[in-house]
Amino acid sequence: MASSSTAAPEEGLTAHWNAKYASDESGTSFSWTQTDSMRSMDLVEAELSRADAAGAAQSVLDVGGGMSGLAKGLVRLHSAQGATPVRVAVHDISSQALKGSAAAMTEHERSMVAFECGNILEAKLAPASVDVWHDRAAFHFLTEPADQAAYVRIAGDSVKRGGAVVLAAFDSDGGPLRCSGLPVRRWDAEGLAKAFSEGGFSLTHTEREVHTTPAGSSQRFVYVVLRKD
Repeated sequence: MASSSTAAPEEGLTAHWNAKYASDESGTSFSWTQTDSMRSMDLVEAELSRADAAGAAQSVLDVGGGMSGLAKGLVRLHSAQGATPVRVAVHDISSQALKGSAAAMTEHERSMVAFECGNILEAKLAPASVDVWHDRAAFHFLTEPADQAAYVRIAGDSVKRGGAVVLAAFDSDGGPLRCSGLPVRRWDAEGLAKAFSEGGFSLTHTEREVHTTPAGSSQRFVYVVLRKD
């Protein structure tokens, strides 16, 4: 979930998130840690199933994926006999997070995942190459309108027509104001729909979640599915 923002020097952000992930190599104590990634899995899988083109390989990009179990879960699911092949890439500004993510996988699982380190706002992604773009708890770290617009533009260029963005951010209705020592921008579904409409996306689904952190506190999230027109 490491953020990528141009509001602070990139070296500072990289060092911040590398130090954060190095503080718990198991990744089990971070406030954003989930016991599983089923909500994201279900939403991503629904979009992959809808867009399935006669068994053709599909592409999922997990932005700010860090040490999330989403990539591992997708690889396991799509390794089953008869399943549609899926290419998964995990993009994060923290090399420490990607190292932890890779360490949690088997050699076979790692061979099916691309680990991409860098600032998503500076990523050079192939046009119309992504079926489902997933982001849980990264976009809300972009507090500057210019950064938000750059993110939407990159997503709009990278996601295929008919593909989707599955995104979760802190809810404007009671979500945290800060996370991991950094300010965040809270959102509602309408605000996200308006922001992503600039990239050619339309809101097709929204839901709310109250996430319980490992420390026992509550964080309110809003989830959206935004489909590329």
